[in-house]
Amino acid sequence: MKKRFFVILVFLMMFSLLAACSSSSTSSSGEGGSSKSYNWTITSSFPAGHNMNGVLHQLKDELDQRTDGAIKMTIHEDTLGKPTEAWDMVKDNTVQMTYTAEGYNTSRMPVTNMIALPFEVTDPGTTLEVLKKWEKEGHLAELTDNFKVLGYVPISASHLFLRDKKVEKMEDLKGLKIRAVSSTQAETLSALGASGVTISGSEVYMSLDRGVIDGTLTGIDNIHDRKLYETADYALKLPLYEATFTLLMNKETWDSLSPELQETVQKSVDKVTAAELKRVEEMDKELWDKLEKEGLMEVYTLSEEEQKRWHEATKNVAEKHAEELEKQGYPGKAALKSMREATGQ
Repeated sequence: MKKRFFVILVFLMMFSLLAACSSSSTSSSGEGGSSKSYNWTITSSFPAGHNMNGVLHQLKDELDQRTDGAIKMTIHEDTLGKPTEAWDMVKDNTVQMTYTAEGYNTSRMPVTNMIALPFEVTDPGTTLEVLKKWEKEGHLAELTDNFKVLGYVPISASHLFLRDKKVEKMEDLKGLKIRAVSSTQAETLSALGASGVTISGSEVYMSLDRGVIDGTLTGIDNIHDRKLYETADYALKLPLYEATFTLLMNKETWDSLSPELQETVQKSVDKVTAAELKRVEEMDKELWDKLEKEGLMEVYTLSEEEQKRWHEATKNVAEKHAEELEKQGYPGKAALKSMREATGQ
């Protein structure tokens, strides 16, 4: 019996030694030196196959490579909850990360939503500059107090795409129903004479096709990804506003990581978001060229005089929005001033 007990004891000691060696190998070969395994879930409001989900798949691969598989991500592309529920799911740690936008969280991301003010910021690069400036200046406390903000992913500027009426002057918008994501966009449309209609992105195609709406405010990528050129004839190439998707992480999950692993995650995010910004800028040009060259829609713009009229009609939207935020306790005026400094206005 003693001999048998000794053999078992030796076996257990050898097994423990092998396990320790295995763990040590995982720790030393991956960045961050983590011997633990992490299984994170991330949600996106974009449907499977949408070009904007590419950055998430790149992040998944980057983390897998940098950590030797210690961090695994499961990506849910518009399949886990509604876009408006992502905030709570991350805050409650139901999911660890989300890829969400201010349009889905207007009351929760009021300062970030200022990116969508008319004619203030109209390109992805400047959008990213403004967001980083706001965060550094402490204007995005509603984000930084609740989450770890990993990064920002500016998207294509929004233009006006019309079903069957070519809008060449402001008066042509009167009575038209245009899909808008947020109340800020609806207010912009109202200032121009149209009515904003709130419907989900997945409903836009059928709504245009059936004449439920007369047009939509969206990016050129959505026109191609959702094949909206099949249901709309005119593309007004005039950037009205920008938007951004933000990568948010559950704060407790972030705090539980070692400093080394936090650095690895942040480096991975910085790498893929920088590449994504470049991709979006190049993609925009290619997709506008394709839309025009293939005759998918009639692409046009407004005269300089008419553009000035649109700017004049909507200029009070920003000031009014900033005033409202001040009443709610947010730094609306400071954020607007900061944004205009960044854009040279």
